[in-house]
Amino acid sequence: MSTATSLSGCAGCSSQSCSVERQRQRATRPTACCCHACQLISRLIRDTSLLWLRSQPKPSFSSGSYARFALLENAYYLRSIPDTHLVVWVIRGLGTAVMHGGTTAIFGIVSQLLAEFKSPKQILIFVPGLLTAVVLHSLFNHLFFSPLFSMLVTLLVFPLLIFVVFERSEQSLQNWLEVGFDADTELLELMNSGRLSESRVGKYLKSLREKFSGEVVMDLLCYLRIHLELSLRAKGILMMREAGFDAEPDDDTRALFQEMKFLERSIGKTGKLALLPFLSVSGKELWQLYMIGK
Repeated sequence: MSTATSLSGCAGCSSQSCSVERQRQRATRPTACCCHACQLISRLIRDTSLLWLRSQPKPSFSSGSYARFALLENAYYLRSIPDTHLVVWVIRGLGTAVMHGGTTAIFGIVSQLLAEFKSPKQILIFVPGLLTAVVLHSLFNHLFFSPLFSMLVTLLVFPLLIFVVFERSEQSLQNWLEVGFDADTELLELMNSGRLSESRVGKYLKSLREKFSGEVVMDLLCYLRIHLELSLRAKGILMMREAGFDAEPDDDTRALFQEMKFLERSIGKTGKLALLPFLSVSGKELWQLYMIGK
C-alpha cells in the first residue's frame, strides 16, 4: 500500500512538473522565438536597406527566420505526440508558419513606422513591435483548441491584424507629413516656391538621396510634380463635366500623362512605394487619372 502510494505520489509530482514545464515553455518560447526572428528585419531597417512600410510583409515572410522556428516548433510537437495523424501536422504546420510570418510582419511595420520618426539606429524603436509580436505569439501558444480551429483562427486573424496595423501606421505617417485634404495644391505650391525643403515632406524626400541614385531621385521628383499637376487637372475636368460642360483633356495634359507613365517605369515599384505616403492613391484618385488618360 505504501509503495503504491509512493508511486502515485511520484506520478503526481511528475505530471505536475511536466505541466509546469509546459507552462514555462509557453511563456518563454515566444520571447526567444520573436527575438531571433526579428533580428534580420531590425538589421535591414537599421541598415536602411528596407525602407517603406508597404514592403515590410514581403521580407518578413521571406526572411526564413519564421520558417525555421515553425519547423523546429512542429518537430518538437511531433516528438512529443508521435501518434498524431499526418493531416494534423499539415494543418498545424500551416497555422504555425502563418503565425510566425504574421508576427514578424507586424514587428517590421511598427518598427519601420517608428524609424521614420526617429533614428533607426536607436534600439528602443524596436521594443513596441517586439512586445506586440511576443504577445501575439504567446496568445497563439495558449489557444487550447483543435489544430484545425487554431489554424482557421490564425488564417483569419493575422491577415486582418496586419492590414489594420499597416493602415493605422501609414495614416500616422501621413499625419506626421502634414498631408491633408488640400495636399495636392499645398505640395505643388511648396515645390514651385522652392520652400519644399523646409517642410516635413521635404525632409522625407531628402532621405531619398541615401537610398537612390541622383538620376532616380530626379525622376522621383519629376514624377511627383507631374502626378500632382495631373491630379489637379483631373479634378478640374471632372468638376466641369459634372457642371454640364464638355471638358476634354488637351494635348499638354495627354503628354504629361504619357511622361508620367514613362517615369513610373523608370523609378520602378520601389520608387513608387517611396512616394506613396503623400501621393493621393485612393480609388477615386486613380479613377480620375485613368479618365484623363482615355
